[in-house]
Amino acid sequence: MINMKKYQNKEWLLQHYVDEKLSMIQIAKLCECNRCTISKWIKKYDIPINMSESKKGKNNPAWNGGKTKRSGYIYILSRNHPFRNKRNYIAENRLVAEESLRKYCPDHPGLIEIDGVKYLRKDWISHHINKIKEDNRWNNLSVMPKKSHDSFHHLGKQTSEETKIKLSLYNQLRSSTSENNDLISNWGF
Repeated sequence: MINMKKYQNKEWLLQHYVDEKLSMIQIAKLCECNRCTISKWIKKYDIPINMSESKKGKNNPAWNGGKTKRSGYIYILSRNHPFRNKRNYIAENRLVAEESLRKYCPDHPGLIEIDGVKYLRKDWISHHINKIKEDNRWNNLSVMPKKSHDSFHHLGKQTSEETKIKLSLYNQLRSSTSENNDLISNWGF
């Protein structure tokens, strides 16, 4: 114990970190070492980490305003969305589709009302027409049931002329005024 550093003493660490509420950085300065060394010893002695030093959310240096990217898709932090994933994120393309459908086509069959708010049904997909996953402009999105979407992608690699025409007409109807709501609501996708 002759060469023992201050931070290696559990009682000393408890006194400074818990009782005196010094941060890991402040203790590291006292001991002339880095914060990682202090963190290692705090963890070794099972001393609870102060929540103020937690690296979650806005305190994390990698925080990007609640936006993240996975598999090419952009996800937005949305703790109250009924179809959020286990990390509380939802694909931005779904949010854009929901917002646009609520505004321009509130009776669309792809929407479901939950607690007074309409959301894109869980079994419906917001498809990127140009296949660029981060291009979430409304005019690049087409909503369809998952079953139709799977067929769209897996029936050969080439899109038939008939499907191209259907998608083109669908997108023209969708981007026009609300007069076409009935037509869109009855569309085959």
